[in-house]
Amino acid sequence: MTETIAEPTAAAVVADAMPLRTRTANRRRARKSDTAVVTTHGDLDASHIPVLRQRITRALGSLDEGCVIVDLRDVEFLSLSVACELVEIKHRAAPRGLDVRLVFHHPAVQRALDVTGAFLLFPAYPSIEAAAERRLPPA
Repeated sequence: MTETIAEPTAAAVVADAMPLRTRTANRRRARKSDTAVVTTHGDLDASHIPVLRQRITRALGSLDEGCVIVDLRDVEFLSLSVACELVEIKHRAAPRGLDVRLVFHHPAVQRALDVTGAFLLFPAYPSIEAAAERRLPPA
């Protein structure tokens, strides 16, 4: 079951915000979801880290088990500092039995993950559904 947390998209012109959306769609009210999705777009640099950290941490806090999927399909630039922050967030989630997975396809995102070594932790999932199921495309 996928849960997303509804929040308005932040304006790109706000210095301490980033274009980011977290959606919720609870299919069963009796059971807590095992997946949350945080959606971003545009360029993500160091100035976006506080908001990104807050949104992913909030999404992780909404889960008892499962994963947060960070949808980077509309991100055209990912700074090395953001890639490192994603690694830190993933490491902080692991002791709680939670995971952070990335959905992306832009070469600039892959480059940032490659340069920082984060590619070892974050395979490139092609879709939110594939990430939720841990289904990678054929090699």
